[in-house]
Amino acid sequence: MLTIKEVSIIKRLGLLFILITAMFMTGCFGKKGEHEPNYSIIEIKTGEVYSPEIPTGKKVEIKFVNGDNKFVSITSKNGIVSSSENSTFYYTAPEIGKDDILTLSYKDSAGIIKEMEYNILLKSKITFLIYMGAQNSLGTSGFAAADLKEIKNSTISNINKECNVLVYVDIDNEGNNGLYLYNQSETEGIKVNNELITGFKKLSYYGTGNTGIESELKNFLNYVYDNYSSDKYVLDLWSHGTGWRMDKSSSISKAIIVDDGSGDSLNMFELTNAIEGSNLKKLDVIYFDACLMGGIEVGYQLRNSTDYIVASPEVTPGDGGEYGNILSKINSEEVTTSYDISKAIVDSNWEYYYDENENNEVNAVVYAIYDQSKIGKLLNASENFFVKLTNENSIITKIKGKSNPILCYNNNGYNYNFDTIYVDYGDFLRVAAIYDTTITTQVIQAQNALNEYVVYLKKQTGRYKKNGVMDNQYEDNSTGLSFYIDLASFSGTGYSEYKIASDYGKLSWVQDFQNKLYY
Repeated sequence: MLTIKEVSIIKRLGLLFILITAMFMTGCFGKKGEHEPNYSIIEIKTGEVYSPEIPTGKKVEIKFVNGDNKFVSITSKNGIVSSSENSTFYYTAPEIGKDDILTLSYKDSAGIIKEMEYNILLKSKITFLIYMGAQNSLGTSGFAAADLKEIKNSTISNINKECNVLVYVDIDNEGNNGLYLYNQSETEGIKVNNELITGFKKLSYYGTGNTGIESELKNFLNYVYDNYSSDKYVLDLWSHGTGWRMDKSSSISKAIIVDDGSGDSLNMFELTNAIEGSNLKKLDVIYFDACLMGGIEVGYQLRNSTDYIVASPEVTPGDGGEYGNILSKINSEEVTTSYDISKAIVDSNWEYYYDENENNEVNAVVYAIYDQSKIGKLLNASENFFVKLTNENSIITKIKGKSNPILCYNNNGYNYNFDTIYVDYGDFLRVAAIYDTTITTQVIQAQNALNEYVVYLKKQTGRYKKNGVMDNQYEDNSTGLSFYIDLASFSGTGYSEYKIASDYGKLSWVQDFQNKLYY
């Protein structure tokens, strides 16, 4: 049962109506056909006036219970009103906008027809924004279409709707790009690879169709701010990802949202500028449905951009997020906080891939939630650790000797080879403590801060098949957060880019450690 917030905002001379709201949500988890829909119910009475908050596109039942006054009619400025028997009618809120006006006509006890206007505040519990940069192999390989179909499989309808789902699609140059609003009963849709996926209404907003530039994301967020009021905003960045990378001219050095049509992608500075420069200023959750974005460089860059980050330090499977379950969970009454939203994303993905990996040879996964309020503490502990490490030549020598395996990401996780530039931060701390006990205090402090920052972690441990044989070490030592270090050659591959690609890479103590390691 969910109660609509009652906020008194209107008074009229001599005429007052009460709007007492009681919202009952059922059917979020049941199967279709199990029972008749139970609409949220609003009762209108004489006495006082209240203005409820109703999500855009939601359908509610309104009952006129007025004593001696007799109901005549009711109209909506932008929504849809349909009548039924016994002074009960249904109101469907408009799909876009921040408010609406209902005009109620009635006869008082003397038979005089009078009118009353009151505001409807259009506000959702959650607005889920999918910024789909699919003009790349993810689009042509069918992964974008598959995720759009998963959205359709969610249990969100205009009856139980508490969550708005907006998808900004960049998939081709044939007129299919644009902003779409998910509506389960919508006959319009998105055309992907010549297949029409219904359930998505195309809105009038349209940018340049290039999701790889800063202004495109900023303008999209501004449009959402102007037209959709919400308690929580979630930004889902859907595309290829390579962590902190910056060099757009390189085929591999692209941070997030790879647009092959234009050759653009968003680096860390463009991402933060777009978010913090928009009217939203800050998001409640950022979800990277992309590879390799769960790194300390990304977290520090977004320190003022969001409360929580959901990401993976590892390569994620092409299937990406499991949107049917994600959105169904988020739309439920149990999900209220930003952490709840983040956990719903991780759990939905984990449940899907855990089941898939039971009997199939597919990529194993790591998903984590990062509490951005703890990033400062992690940076302080990290500075103490790396300053100490930089001054200990014996430890640096042992690290270069590679005598103890360290978990490295983006190497398919078969073992703990030193063959990538993405290393698990917690596993690196573990190995450093093995090399020299004089650094134990700094290691423990950094480990404690890391555990506070990575507040929730799901990882594959022994469920992955390699060549038909279960690999019991896969990702076991993952602590959910990566950082850059060239363990492959110790030649500083990418270091010149790293020093300018993020705020973290520019920190003096970070550069001191990197310089000591390579030169």
